[in-house]
Amino acid sequence: MKALDLSFSAASIAWCQAQRAAGWALLIQDLWTGVSTPSPTRANLANARQAGMLTAGYTVVNNLSGVTAINKAATAAGPEWAHLAFVSVDVEVATTAAIVREAVDGLRAQGKKVCIYTGGWFWNNFNLTGHDFTDVPCWLADYDGNPALDTAPLAKLGPVIGKQYKNSHSLGGVTVDANTFSASFIQEVSDMPFLIHNAAGTYWEMCPGGFKKAIVFPALQAYAAAAEQGFPRVTDVKLADTIINQIPDWPLETMLLEPGSGATLHKRLDGFDVQTRASFKEVMAAIAALPVKDVAAIAKAVNDELARRQQE
Repeated sequence: MKALDLSFSAASIAWCQAQRAAGWALLIQDLWTGVSTPSPTRANLANARQAGMLTAGYTVVNNLSGVTAINKAATAAGPEWAHLAFVSVDVEVATTAAIVREAVDGLRAQGKKVCIYTGGWFWNNFNLTGHDFTDVPCWLADYDGNPALDTAPLAKLGPVIGKQYKNSHSLGGVTVDANTFSASFIQEVSDMPFLIHNAAGTYWEMCPGGFKKAIVFPALQAYAAAAEQGFPRVTDVKLADTIINQIPDWPLETMLLEPGSGATLHKRLDGFDVQTRASFKEVMAAIAALPVKDVAAIAKAVNDELARRQQE
């Protein structure tokens, strides 16, 4: 997949449309330089998306916390944050492995697909004592001018899913870098839940939109048995309460029609499944009308809707 990344240059809708027509499918915007946010950040993302490009972002980690890098990036993107295909943790200035890990895990906790951007010139001299990032795919700077995704992997990093093969140059008056990405990384979708937990053993399931939802022990048992049933293992990350407390709770009235499920409304609610082939809008209307948004009431609303439709 052909991709462009940029920082401070402004990309108009017309420019984005021209690049999309030329085969550039992805635009990656610098969200946080470690010092500031490029002024055209939000407009560039919106323009690219309206032009039919996929969008992503990157945030630089330095001596500030990983949480700071995440918050600065999310604030910069604003409403475009929800549309980003991934967020890259940019590792090319003085930082620590602990800060990089905090940023990676914090982004994942918000439901974001994550990779690390770096180059061998930095990573090979980076102090990784006690740390391993082989669970994190990487986007590497390798300025050989060849768009082939053929860059050799680096120690203690995951698979190479992106290559920045040409650095800053002008493309139609906009300063960009040219890249190649693995389409499977961009488009990869997992049907298994993403869990987070704290030191006390309280678990949450991450939901679309970056919300968290507390789950109970029966659900944990079911997830633990996933591998035995032939499903991929559930992703589970331990996070500090300071990070977890910043993730908003999932509003029970916000249920989503899951991709690929046809007309089936399916949402895991505190350890049991609620499914219906009733109209999504009708079920949502019934849920929204409830004076109290608790699990039992939602289950009853769905069951009542099913019973009503069966009698039609």
